[in-house]
Amino acid sequence: MKNKSLSGSVGRTARNLFDDVRLLQYLLNCVPVLRGGPTRELVVDGVCGPRTVRAIIVFQRALLGANCGRVDPSRRTFRALLAHDPYPPQPLPPSNGAGGTPW
Repeated sequence: MKNKSLSGSVGRTARNLFDDVRLLQYLLNCVPVLRGGPTRELVVDGVCGPRTVRAIIVFQRALLGANCGRVDPSRRTFRALLAHDPYPPQPLPPSNGAGGTPW
């Protein structure tokens, strides 16, 4: 089974491809608040809006002490987010097209 991966960067000045943003939103939601996760769960809608960028920044500050607001494939922030995934071998369910999480 294919591991979860990004095909491009997500966040500030990034490609922000729909499936990549959805994956990142899901992963950020898996992070406990005390470890830098969002205080209010992100909607997994594939849109990299201000709340998603803010969640990236907060996580990076908690993890690195600094931030750039961008997550690149195979880099430290993305690897750290993957470590919080409770279901690593399972792919994200497909979007239902209505916005928000399909599950």
